[in-house]
Amino acid sequence: MDDPLEEIISHPGEDGEPAVSLDQHLRVVGDRMVDLGTFSSNGDPSDDEIARCIGRLHDFGKVTPMFQQHVRDGYNGEQKYTYHSRIGAFAVAHALERMGADERTQLAGFLAVSHHHGNLKNTAHYVETDVIEPERKETAPKRWAIPQVETIDTECPDAADVILQKASDGTATWDTFCESINSDKLLSGIENLVTEPVALDIRDPDSAALPNQLYDQFLRYWGALTISDKTHASTPELEDSTSLLPHALSITDLENHISNLQSEPHSSSRVAQLNDRRENARQESMNSGVDRLLNTDADIGLLTLPTGLGKTFAGISTAFAVRDRIAKTRNLDTKPTVIYALPYTSIIEQTREIFESKVWGADPSSREFTVHHYLSDTVTEIDTELNPEGSADTDEKVPPPSMLGESWRSGVVLTTFVQLFESLAGPTNTQGLKLPALTNSVIVLDEPQTLSKPWWPAIRRLTETLTEEFDATIVSMTATQPTLFTEASQLESVPLVTDVDEHFRATERVTYAVGDSVWNYPETPPIEHADAAQQIVDDVLNETSDSSACSAMAICNTILSSRELTEYVVAKGREATGISVTHLGEIYEDVLQTQTPTPESKSEATPEDRLSSSTIADETLRRLGFRTDDDDEWIWNGDPSARPLFVGTFNSRYRPYDRRALIQVADVLATAGVPFVFVSTQAVEAGVDISFARVYRDLASLDSIVQAAGRCNRSFEWGERGGEVTLWFLADPDDPESDPPATYIYETPDIGGHLDLVVQKIKTAVETADAPPEKVPETTFTRDAIVSYFEDIDEQISDRKELVTAIEECDGSTLGRSSLIDETYRTVDILVAVTELDRMLIEKIGDNFDVGNKPRGFELLNDLVDMRVSIPVRDIEENLPMANRVDRKERGDSEGVNVFVHTGGGGDGEYALSEGGFIAEEDDPIARRFTT
Repeated sequence: MDDPLEEIISHPGEDGEPAVSLDQHLRVVGDRMVDLGTFSSNGDPSDDEIARCIGRLHDFGKVTPMFQQHVRDGYNGEQKYTYHSRIGAFAVAHALERMGADERTQLAGFLAVSHHHGNLKNTAHYVETDVIEPERKETAPKRWAIPQVETIDTECPDAADVILQKASDGTATWDTFCESINSDKLLSGIENLVTEPVALDIRDPDSAALPNQLYDQFLRYWGALTISDKTHASTPELEDSTSLLPHALSITDLENHISNLQSEPHSSSRVAQLNDRRENARQESMNSGVDRLLNTDADIGLLTLPTGLGKTFAGISTAFAVRDRIAKTRNLDTKPTVIYALPYTSIIEQTREIFESKVWGADPSSREFTVHHYLSDTVTEIDTELNPEGSADTDEKVPPPSMLGESWRSGVVLTTFVQLFESLAGPTNTQGLKLPALTNSVIVLDEPQTLSKPWWPAIRRLTETLTEEFDATIVSMTATQPTLFTEASQLESVPLVTDVDEHFRATERVTYAVGDSVWNYPETPPIEHADAAQQIVDDVLNETSDSSACSAMAICNTILSSRELTEYVVAKGREATGISVTHLGEIYEDVLQTQTPTPESKSEATPEDRLSSSTIADETLRRLGFRTDDDDEWIWNGDPSARPLFVGTFNSRYRPYDRRALIQVADVLATAGVPFVFVSTQAVEAGVDISFARVYRDLASLDSIVQAAGRCNRSFEWGERGGEVTLWFLADPDDPESDPPATYIYETPDIGGHLDLVVQKIKTAVETADAPPEKVPETTFTRDAIVSYFEDIDEQISDRKELVTAIEECDGSTLGRSSLIDETYRTVDILVAVTELDRMLIEKIGDNFDVGNKPRGFELLNDLVDMRVSIPVRDIEENLPMANRVDRKERGDSEGVNVFVHTGGGGDGEYALSEGGFIAEEDDPIARRFTT
């Protein structure tokens, strides 16, 4: 008997290759779903049988004669009859019902297939209004699945029967499917899961009818289906899933690195004691702490350690220990992924350095290590099967292999909170690629207190999804452990390190000086930037020439505030007698321009021609007057009595490439015994290991204040309690009579009287400690004020249930519109060229898109990710009329790469390394409020 599937194809071949058969595609996708989604053999039907069924029926609709004509460019009828997602979803629901799956699983499978080229909608409304009702009305424009069934039954029932039986192990056939859909049994069964009766024979969409935790199960099936489908469509010759499985980095390499650090001679007994305490805490966390976490019903391990006590190494060590234990106890063939999530993209650089050079030398585009680089945010895909006037998706527009980094198919993934949690809350189709990597994963949340506080209820619910649906394990790592997890009724947490209070008492590094503008807030007027700059300069320059305590960091609440304060620091420094002032950005930019090679032609330019950030940083230090000693340590090489004042600026408007170099330079200057002022936004408050003798912090949330103090006397460079953290309340940089930055950043409707609460908690804790405001012990903030503060915050946001409700109602539309980032400040990326080599490489990206070489275009875009700066969408729309897209498509084009370019040609902004990075418009009222 002839094979009824022999002539039926899934999608055409590329570059003269033969077409991919539908039978092959369905088989590979079904098997790959099981492999990548790590579905188990438990249950009846088992999880892997369900996943395989979904994969083997997702493109069932391609069997229709209309699609087969369309894919061969021979169809001239109504486009809607070529669609395949809806009829495939009906086939999955029917097959799962025949296999004995429960109603939640049937509906989750239906939704996964119906949305496998798009994003989840409001489930109840979508299923009833957009699917069930139209299919019952012969004249409805959105009716196409039942006519397709009729055509298949006439022209190719044998092919459809083979597909159904293979997918369901013979429990579903073409005859059972036809009978179920034609009798309305299938439609009614699905309808009853999304509606409630309101009158005789009348039902309305009602989310209350949905099965419990439908959204969680949908995410798992949909994510596994999406990546399995796209990876086979993009590389059909690759049938084996092995190359898509992660490679684990070895914990042995980390142990050896730490052992080498421990064996190095210490500069003092205090440093030796500190290192011993660091190692003891790390060992406890990764051994008995992991026992507590995995031998109980706990979902979350709490790693609470003071700043400077090695949280990063402790967190990575603990995550690897958990990973290895899980792989063994769950009999996994492949060790699960470790996901390390940080608050901001701007602070990823130092953590990635641990993986890329210090310990493992990992390639960030390998199966061992991935740095998430936001291509998923800039490449847009459209679901073309939503309306009758669309077109059938033939799987030709799929991400090229270079985009697989977005799917987190690596042993370690370094990413941000936004990417992690927004990939769970109404993800786009491309964001869904990463969901299978969450299965059995170990997720480290570094500084979780920085998560948007109104999102806390949703974060708790999504953490339930991670731990229950994906079997993930969470490590919450911070010096200021919030009530986010400790007060979550559905989540159980355990400490990974005991005797936390003793660790904090033994490592007091700073004292706090609470200025009058904070202590008497809001009665005392805020401090103007000129006066603040004068105090900083006086404090730094009044140190004796043999003192190393002459470095200071000032952290501002907005980018504009940091620029203004930098200008005043430079001006006040120059007013000081006999002092020369040098801005790091001026020297750094000159080094970058003169040291970066320029190829003879654009065709010869490659990303490999770019010098490393470390190379540029080293040359910048030499130009600034430093040299290395016999121990390879940087030292000041100038006249000790004529030390200049060095000034630096740091925020997210610098390219990541430049931020890495500037942090390296600043790290040397901060402890080199030369006067140095580093003005930053809160971008430096988490994940940046840098230490100053003094820190000045504008009034902010209490957790931000404590994080800022973590950049002061970090490793006791200036002795026990030798660092000083000054709190003040800065005025508006433009108009001292206007609202200061702290008020419009922190005084929001989400948390009423936020700054009043912060000041109240500070004053209460200080008075309880019986300490003067100008010399407050560190633990008064870290162990007293912060605990009470989080309790009050939690109480205020406890009723923020909008997103939780959307999750329970499987409402992808509402979730997709939400964001951890304030919608007012939505951003877009711009590729910034500084050197001629940069400009050549940016042009090459556009050239490749012009000639249709998308894979190479994406590859280059990926290679230049550290040249991208995020700016307000408003800047592109209103202030940068000449800025073009990197793919050279028109602005507003719904497809393509929504990344813009700055090459310095005029009309596309200015990139000034000595003035705070990328500037679109000095007076932009939105940009001036950006916080990092």
